[in-house]
Amino acid sequence: MYWMCSWGLWISFADKNQEGVGYWVDNAGVVVPWGTSAMFYVTPKAEDFSKLGIGQYPGHMNIGDSVRANLYFLANDKYYQLNIDLVIIAPKTVDNEFEVVATRLINVQQTPGEYEWTPGKEIPAEWVELQIGTSDWVLYALAPLNEDGTEKEGNAKYSKSYTCTPYPGFWMDGEGHNVGWNSNARVGLTIASPEGSFALMQYPGVKLGEEFKFPIFLVNEDNGKMVEFDFTYSIVETVVEEEELEEVGEEVIVVPVDQNGAIATLNLKNVAEKLGTTVDDLTAGEYLHGMTASGTYGGGVEVLSSNPLSFSIKGKATTDADEVFMWFDKAELSDDGILSITTMSNEDVADDFSVVGEMCFIVEKKCYVVELKFMSNKTYLAGINDIQTAAVKLQPMFDLQGRQVKKAQRGLYIQNGRKVLVK
Repeated sequence: MYWMCSWGLWISFADKNQEGVGYWVDNAGVVVPWGTSAMFYVTPKAEDFSKLGIGQYPGHMNIGDSVRANLYFLANDKYYQLNIDLVIIAPKTVDNEFEVVATRLINVQQTPGEYEWTPGKEIPAEWVELQIGTSDWVLYALAPLNEDGTEKEGNAKYSKSYTCTPYPGFWMDGEGHNVGWNSNARVGLTIASPEGSFALMQYPGVKLGEEFKFPIFLVNEDNGKMVEFDFTYSIVETVVEEEELEEVGEEVIVVPVDQNGAIATLNLKNVAEKLGTTVDDLTAGEYLHGMTASGTYGGGVEVLSSNPLSFSIKGKATTDADEVFMWFDKAELSDDGILSITTMSNEDVADDFSVVGEMCFIVEKKCYVVELKFMSNKTYLAGINDIQTAAVKLQPMFDLQGRQVKKAQRGLYIQNGRKVLVK
């Protein structure tokens, strides 16, 4: 229907078609349905009309294009006109090559159904900022493959061309490549419904029993660092509620890997205190769990057993002998609670070897998460030596994670390129 105000301006009340409160417009700024002539949408946020959401229709606008939408706020015989110009500019050039500095696994289940988002999985904002150095990150997915089926090189491997509303979001194939809305799409993902959380949606026709594994990335475009979230998205008959675990602490340790054995350390006394138990009790039960490729923690093991955890070459905990690439060969505990873990590999480790894994101590529904940064022992020691050389006059002491210590307690340290045992 149409209404004419006293100034002779005809204003169209077209059907609202974006979140129930906004409009799609064509290249002339005229309100149109979602489809081939739509250029972009503008909508007040459903939960806060003081904010506007704006997004382009995927593939309909090119760099340099511009479109204007005219909005009118009416009250009796007065109106307020708001002109919104959308200009498409070239993407920001990122000089630093993207580097995954941390990884987390997320397991999501959903029953079969069309156009329904899963409940949001909260994005761990503080953890992300700690890893990449900013809270102003950008969402990326894998870019479409080359015509020959290979992945693109460098930063071109990743895409931030959003193809799924509410933006930012992607329609992806089963392996996470951003393919947009078409017959190759299997999974939709957004971080805007609800905001600050990951929510997923199945493409129409996805069937019961299908499972998709894919990565999503949050990127600091200033330094190239990014965190990777590895999703396992399963279409199930009944959603099994995950056991509620209270995370009471977390830390990151570097784990050097060598065919002849290399040592990493962990302050087990600190872990026990966070979990409300003692070191003796913590080492007496099967409280240590490794994160598996399915995105869940495996069965518990004793931390002081002869072979507490084994990992694949991708850093996932595994009990399959054919997948094992490295393992905790043995663990020793000092009197003051310092756990020394020897890590072995079943073959030579490349100098550039670097993957991220995760383990967790779980006691009475409380968990203490330890992120494991596996790397070659040769590279690990070289990095420590570089730090030592830069400050040789001071002769500082470092722990086995490469962190400088001001006052050494009992345990193993690195000083002047050599391991030092402080008793």
